[in-house]
Amino acid sequence: MLNYGSIRTMQPDLEPTGIAKKPYVPPIAQNISPNGSLLPVKKKNTLSTVIYLILGVIIVGLLIFGLMSFTKMNKYKNNVDALINTAVGTAVQKTQAADDTKYQTEAKSPNKTYLSPSAAGSVKIVYPKTWSAYIIESQQNSNPVNAYFYPNFVPDVANQANIFSLRMQVLNVPYAQTMDQFTGQLSGGKIKIAAFIPKNVPSVTGSMITGAIDPNQPKATGTMVVLPLRDKTIEIWSENAAALEDFNATVLPNLTFTP
Repeated sequence: MLNYGSIRTMQPDLEPTGIAKKPYVPPIAQNISPNGSLLPVKKKNTLSTVIYLILGVIIVGLLIFGLMSFTKMNKYKNNVDALINTAVGTAVQKTQAADDTKYQTEAKSPNKTYLSPSAAGSVKIVYPKTWSAYIIESQQNSNPVNAYFYPNFVPDVANQANIFSLRMQVLNVPYAQTMDQFTGQLSGGKIKIAAFIPKNVPSVTGSMITGAIDPNQPKATGTMVVLPLRDKTIEIWSENAAALEDFNATVLPNLTFTP
């Protein structure tokens, strides 16, 4: 006979009352209070989230705006500095130019004066004191007076290539004959001729010639005044463009002679 040992019948766990125990179900921590009562389920606060998002956007926007404003301000400052430096440089240059002009003008004053012999019309030439003069006077010469004027020192008068700030000649040639050579140049359009009356000798009418006043000297472009002096002719001219201001402002207004 087989022996299967003792057989034990499993009995459910019983309460002291003899009632079977219910299986253990763990409570949901967030929904059960310590005393076992149910708690209301908390809902997420969506309003707070929205407010935080809006504040975050505003802060980021303010930061971006501040950065852009700083960049623009810095750029504006740099531009203003550049404009100020340019304006200051321009003002300094203008001041220096004005000072140079004033110095040059004052340096030329008082003026010097040349007076030709009475036989040559007593021609008075007023010129800046910073100029030098080289004057040839000879009654036996076809040109009783031949004068050269130039700043500081007079260059070689024998060199035909040199041009001068001021020239003056008294010619033993009548006025009409002298003007013939210029009248012939009008057709070429290289010169212009207009009437000229000296301020200090209003009884005399001569001519003012502008342009290529010396056909033998291509560089001699300027202004010449030709005046009758009895049986002679006075020629006064500037063939240097840099000296035309002094020629028109000093030499011609102060020109006098005895007709």
